[in-house]
Amino acid sequence: MGGSQFSGGGRSSAFPALSQSEVDAIIKAALDGGITWYDTAEGYGGGTSERSLSAGLTHAGMKPGDITVATKWTPVGRTAASVAKTIGKRNANLAPFPIDLHQIHTGFGSLSSIRAQVRAMARLVEAGTIRAVGVSNFSAKQMEIAHDELAKHGVPLASNQVQINLLHRKIETNGVLETARRLGVRC
Repeated sequence: MGGSQFSGGGRSSAFPALSQSEVDAIIKAALDGGITWYDTAEGYGGGTSERSLSAGLTHAGMKPGDITVATKWTPVGRTAASVAKTIGKRNANLAPFPIDLHQIHTGFGSLSSIRAQVRAMARLVEAGTIRAVGVSNFSAKQMEIAHDELAKHGVPLASNQVQINLLHRKIETNGVLETARRLGVRC
């Protein structure tokens, strides 16, 4: 379940503000429906979504290990050094739930190379701060670069979170799905 709708509203949100009780009800309905994977990002309300998700899961009686939590680092206008500088905030926002998957939110806009960004993520895995590294909205070539750099550190590229649905099937023709399958990356 995606958590962007928990971003708190405001100018940068596509969603209206939700009270924590509304977030709790949504999360409870998701859990009752068997959903155990939750995705959010630091960019969703500047951490508001992460905090609301954590609170909702806690209110539902979930404990670390009961569910899987993924979040994303926003590279736009930042260097790879901010991966390590911002991870404490990600962990604080999501506490008590660990970051099972930490993703680079997009393949463009960073002041550092993709290789530098994924090296910073690999160091977080090596330190035990996160469990896995993924990317989001990466092209086939960007995904290959990330995969190759992470492999140098013995860290697999776990996923490339991309849009796909019955109306938007571009990954089937632009090489992303084919590359993901070849590399063993989930899309």
